[in-house]
Amino acid sequence: MFEIIKEYIIKPFKEGKEEARKEVEQEKREQDQRTRDTIADLTYTEMFAACLAAPFRAVLFLDWFSLFKKEEVDFEDQPILHLLCFGETANLNEEDIRSLKVQQETSFNIFSGEEALIVAKASLQAADIQLLSLREVSESSEAAHSKINFTALEIGIAAMALVSAVDTSLLQKDQVLAIFEELIPKVQEKFEGWEHYGTRLLDQEAIVKFNTGFSRKQFEGDIKNLIHKSNSPWQYLKWNLYS
Repeated sequence: MFEIIKEYIIKPFKEGKEEARKEVEQEKREQDQRTRDTIADLTYTEMFAACLAAPFRAVLFLDWFSLFKKEEVDFEDQPILHLLCFGETANLNEEDIRSLKVQQETSFNIFSGEEALIVAKASLQAADIQLLSLREVSESSEAAHSKINFTALEIGIAAMALVSAVDTSLLQKDQVLAIFEELIPKVQEKFEGWEHYGTRLLDQEAIVKFNTGFSRKQFEGDIKNLIHKSNSPWQYLKWNLYS
């Protein structure tokens, strides 16, 4: 009787389980290859733009969040795609796009492409950055920024406003990339590298208290992960191509 059970129930179950495992592994290999192919085609400008916004995107998408403690060793060998690019290339789902839209409207009062440009221009002006590509954009009607130096935070907000506007179809990607082509060299002059940018961003955010409670702890953790994790876009992308 046991041999019958073993032959017709246990053995097929084990074989089915093994086959399912192999299918999952194959699917993961194929997805990893698609991600590698996508990353290989990305421009430096797009990657740098997404990396500037990555701290805010990581918090929103809960990229490294877990209810359980993870091992310190990180076995992922390629960066998280939507922290390295934006728009259709990032392959965001409807829920992700909806979350970005809510963040734009509630945190930055952005409901249109023009408003995204206004927020970006105002933030960059507060960081003492003037761009010809934003010259025709209206000035913000908001109160003047604090005289305290919040350069990293202002740049991060500007980057998030611009890339999210592409994700939510408020702005065209080519237009936003043209802005970053002009912006990136100016940002590179202000910081020594991704770690410098991230630590300054964290220090300045602590003063402004843009995030509170759980979001604050998540923001701190994500900055550390961006600096140290092997699947961080900051580990993948050089701060300066010529350094």
